[in-house]
Amino acid sequence: MPTLTARTPALSPTPTAPAARRPAPRALVALLLAVPARRLAQQCMRGLDAWRQRRARRRADAHFLAVARRDARLMGDLRGACDRDDTEQAVAGDSRTGHAVPGARGHTLHYL
Repeated sequence: MPTLTARTPALSPTPTAPAARRPAPRALVALLLAVPARRLAQQCMRGLDAWRQRRARRRADAHFLAVARRDARLMGDLRGACDRDDTEQAVAGDSRTGHAVPGARGHTLHYL
């Protein structure tokens, strides 16, 4: 059985491989790109979550409208809610400028 001597690379006190003296290029690139890659992944996930929520909301609205078309009471409630929303928006004014909308009146019942 051969014996190991001091000249054997495995027992050498100083490393001779160039990778041990300086960080490997892959590790350096990974360190430099870790934070931007994480931020990009987080932004992508936020975008996908928002898209998924919008899609679910549209699907729920379409289902609600389909049900409301079959039920007169539900359609009446939906129209009343839309009218109330229009009234509140007309009274509050234009949301972009904060000014009242000229000529816009809410749907009021004058005969009462």
